[in-house]
Amino acid sequence: MRCLWLLLVAVPAWACQCGSWPSARDAWGDSSLVFTGRVERTDVATVTQGGRSAPLQVAGVRVEEAFKGVEPGQEIALRQPLNSCSPDYKVGDRVLFYLHPGDEKGTWVAPGCHRSRDAADAADDFLFLRALPGSLKATRISGEVELYERSPSAGFRRQRPLAGLRVRIAGDRSIKEAFTNADGVYEVYGMPGGRYKVDVEVPPRMKLDLAINSGRQNFAQKPGEIELRENSGVGVSFVLMSDNRMSGRVLGPGGNPMEDVCVYLESVPNPGTGRYVSGCSKNGGVFELAEMPAGDYRLIVNPNGRRTSTEPFGTLYYPGTPDRAKAGIVTIGEGEHIDHLDIRIPALSRRIRVSGRMQFDDGTAIPGQFVTFTESGGAYTEHAMTEGDGSFLLTLVAGVSGEVRGKIWVDRDSARKCPGFPARFNPEGFIAELAAPPVVVSGDDDEAGVVLTLPFPSCREWRNLGAGRR
Repeated sequence: MRCLWLLLVAVPAWACQCGSWPSARDAWGDSSLVFTGRVERTDVATVTQGGRSAPLQVAGVRVEEAFKGVEPGQEIALRQPLNSCSPDYKVGDRVLFYLHPGDEKGTWVAPGCHRSRDAADAADDFLFLRALPGSLKATRISGEVELYERSPSAGFRRQRPLAGLRVRIAGDRSIKEAFTNADGVYEVYGMPGGRYKVDVEVPPRMKLDLAINSGRQNFAQKPGEIELRENSGVGVSFVLMSDNRMSGRVLGPGGNPMEDVCVYLESVPNPGTGRYVSGCSKNGGVFELAEMPAGDYRLIVNPNGRRTSTEPFGTLYYPGTPDRAKAGIVTIGEGEHIDHLDIRIPALSRRIRVSGRMQFDDGTAIPGQFVTFTESGGAYTEHAMTEGDGSFLLTLVAGVSGEVRGKIWVDRDSARKCPGFPARFNPEGFIAELAAPPVVVSGDDDEAGVVLTLPFPSCREWRNLGAGRR
């Protein structure tokens, strides 16, 4: 499953947008050659069609285990497109190939969005292929159940197959149970045609992340809901994650809860690999972090150190120190929940308020539009949205001067109906922006009465694309 579900798990190099996936039975039926082979050589060539050139991967593959159209020991020539939807092979790769004829006689291609993948990840396919021709004599429902993690160093990756899990296949006329084998694969033969709901029994300390359908069926069905036709094979595979979770509060001076402060995890053994798990505080200052692998972590707030209205402080580490060496280390095991990780902000930078109104030059208020403050050097911005009466309120870190700007969006239909709007569109664009002259603010103290005026009158035919979007 690791290489089959490219869109969802993004492990191999050729991930792309795919609409559906064949089952093992579908792939065997629509492929001319099916075999396990070793990639012995690769090269890059260029093909020119219609005056345009495109790169190709040329590869030589030696057949090891044959299932259709080939013999062991035979050499197969691949000519693969080099794009995000096509497999990219390396010398030494051992792959289960489902091949279709290439553009040149005697060459073959492994289509993208298909089932050709690393042989180590093809346990479901091998159960079907090694049971031929008997596996063609009845319907088949199958799939894989595997544990994945979001690794600090390797991203979303497979950890291991999950054996001995109960899978329930329930239809209108029949219900069947199966158990995953040592490779995490289940299969059921001989179910009557119809629609089924497939569920897996999730072990303690784990949770279901994805259910992924395969096979020719009605793809309007939800994940885990399949349509089995007579003499066909379909499947549902499951991605499980460890149900790890950390939670706590962000508290300001005096223990006051702070909202909209984002908390990040940093792996202790891999601190330079990116802060890939994060969560922002909500009501009561509560934050939650989930799906981190078992391990040791630091919790960080405002990692870039840039002070804003919601984070008016520098970089801090749990439980509330700017010194990384003094940060508390949080150790979490597989499936563990750790609560009460309160991060205390010792001091906040002073903040000011800038308020005003956005209007047309005839005094008509403009609701539902963004107003932006930009620091003189461009490194610091804050945003607000105008209320129904055109009023706005910006909260800024004190001591930063800059400009307050406001703008509206105008679509082509509104521009035709409102000739007083000086809208200019890109040739293929549908939206134009019209701005009010900026207003300079010192940033030293609260400032009220800032008026952002668009230099043209209002128009009743203007469709306010921002109004009500809060």
